[in-house]
Amino acid sequence: MKELDVEKTNGQLKQLINCELVGVVFYTLCSQEVTGPNRIPIVNFFKTQATESLLHAQQVGEILTGLKDHQTYKFLVKEFRVHPSFAIGKNTQDTSGHVRWQYD
Repeated sequence: MKELDVEKTNGQLKQLINCELVGVVFYTLCSQEVTGPNRIPIVNFFKTQATESLLHAQQVGEILTGLKDHQTYKFLVKEFRVHPSFAIGKNTQDTSGHVRWQYD
């Protein structure tokens, strides 16, 4: 069996944590942008996804700690060019260039 390359593994785990934490932010933003009369199931879906991403980040963090390393939280969340306003039906583009979906 091959020896574990701890440095490479730690680097990949740190990238994974960053991806999961960006997912937490993205899904949370999505849940706050849904509009319309039937928005609750969609909001609940996005909140569930955010919670799942957070759980994954915590699990990876535990593995990283077990390998005697720690995460440095230097991730950036850039502005989403396609606005995370989700809806089914129509979409419009506002003056800033963001696309917004309206749930009907």
